[in-house]
Amino acid sequence: MPADATFPIDHLNRLFRAFFWSNVLVGRYDQGFLSLFAADLKELRALLLNHRQYASQSEWARTLNAQLDAKIFSGETARLSEDALTELLKSGEVRGARRQAITLFLLSRAKLDLVTGKPLDLQTEDRERKVQLHHIFPKQWCVDNRSGHEVLKQDEQVVDSFANLVPLAAESNNRWKSKAPATALQNFGIKYDANDPRFSNSFIDEKLFAKLTHAKPDPESFWEDRARQMAKVLHDLQYVSG
Repeated sequence: MPADATFPIDHLNRLFRAFFWSNVLVGRYDQGFLSLFAADLKELRALLLNHRQYASQSEWARTLNAQLDAKIFSGETARLSEDALTELLKSGEVRGARRQAITLFLLSRAKLDLVTGKPLDLQTEDRERKVQLHHIFPKQWCVDNRSGHEVLKQDEQVVDSFANLVPLAAESNNRWKSKAPATALQNFGIKYDANDPRFSNSFIDEKLFAKLTHAKPDPESFWEDRARQMAKVLHDLQYVSG
């Protein structure tokens, strides 16, 4: 293997992005990081070197995805399906590196505050503008309404799942507080707009917005559908793009 082998930056980015998300979502580095990471870097370099010739970008991506499955992500460390990711996103017990990674995923997509429409600034030192993860169905609301929703009786931790979290500026978080989503959205005067990226980037489409503003809240249905939307994007991130 040539010591001076170089590869296009685009190829490095596409391969390592897929490797990162596949790795962190399946939890391969929860144990044995030092030995695994050195071996993984060697394997990734070999993949790039062995597939420098390709008929098309899509063929290159398909080949590398197949090789990643064969050499790194197989058996117990196989990449997660959309169904598995949906269940993960509905769990309130995700911890460690996996939780940090999915938090990063949400923060990197949400460019605008859902309440105000203003840009979110992850670097600000202003206390009112600091970005926080807000519970769409607030914790207190879930406690007060537990008896009316089977999902809350079966799993109290679901309120902390990623399906129920959205990045907001601290000021917006404080304004929302424990209000029901329908009450909060009405008070804020927020109406759905398919062309407004604050909704799509927060994984809230027109159907989900309607669920939030319905007179009879159905958090279980909302969490299921939102988790599936998020899972589709996360699933695609696990694979080298063509």
